[in-house]
Amino acid sequence: MSSWTARESRFPSRIAQARTRAAVTSGHVRSRAAATGAALRYDVSMFAGGLMAFFATNRPGGTGGADIWQAQRATLDSAFVVDGPVVGVNSTAEESFPRLPDDGLEVFFQTNRDAGQWELYRATRGAPGETFGPPQLLTGLGVGDKWDPAVTPDGLALYYSALILPGLGDDLQHVLVARRPDRGAAFGEPELVPGIATYGQVDAGPTTSADERVVLFHSARPGGAGDLDIWFATRASASEPFDTPLPLASLNTPAADWKPYLRPDGCELYFGSNRTGNWELYRTRVEQ
Repeated sequence: MSSWTARESRFPSRIAQARTRAAVTSGHVRSRAAATGAALRYDVSMFAGGLMAFFATNRPGGTGGADIWQAQRATLDSAFVVDGPVVGVNSTAEESFPRLPDDGLEVFFQTNRDAGQWELYRATRGAPGETFGPPQLLTGLGVGDKWDPAVTPDGLALYYSALILPGLGDDLQHVLVARRPDRGAAFGEPELVPGIATYGQVDAGPTTSADERVVLFHSARPGGAGDLDIWFATRASASEPFDTPLPLASLNTPAADWKPYLRPDGCELYFGSNRTGNWELYRTRVEQ
């Protein structure tokens, strides 16, 4: 049994309790806040050791239907204070699912600014706190819609979901990965993530541990609790295929549970769920 499988059995069994719900209320991201129309939702990414966060929201003050905002906190135990929209990356279309390496010098996100098609974009800056330059379309990642970018803390691997065979019998999302040798290079040819690829089932919303030995994603494959569920898989090294994925049974419900995000230090897992009838963000601590 892998160490992560052992940890999974110690996850809280009732994630729907208010103490594990995260929302944005009165400018703070709090664990005890009741969810509102300005909820943090499920598109959250942390960097700078977990002290900075980018998230997507449709709250007033943005430029489109959903925009990327930023927040910060003094310590890992503090509430986040929301700063406002991230300057330079938003448009009148929708931007969501921001993901950053730990140094915060790049942001990857999904947007439908290109005639309604969902694509992945990247923007860069010279130092933390500076304004990002104009976002650029990531090319070479295949045809069709693309979603859910998840970059590793070192910025060298990009996981995402896409329709890999549109019109050819499998019009569903699958998880892929593309790599680059350094931060200045383009990503290489993407490939299906070995060990978790299936046909005829939705697999999307990937997130990995910093060493890429653990992957979590949401899926409609058989064996879950119902609707979309969160699954995980482990492997001995980043160069090997993942072992057979398993559902995170202690987190999943008959409702939709999706888009997990594992904090870079591996200590907290965030995910979205509509188990209360509203889309809200939940979190649980990962036992070490």
